Amino acid sequence: MPIDTQLTTLFCLIDGFCTDISEQVEQYMLTCGKIKRVRQSQICASEVITLLYA
Repeated sequence: MPIDTQLTTLFCLIDGFCTDISEQVEQYMLTCGKIKRVRQSQICASEVITLLYA
């Protein structure tokens, strides 16, 4: 299997995991009564994890 296909597969698995975890974390987070904006960073967590793993 070519390396680009392996990296794409790895990224998809990690991205799915990060999406599931972030949804679970948001459900159980306590709120302080203030509305906070959740901004997307320049690079998502799944991209960082894929780079570290590869």
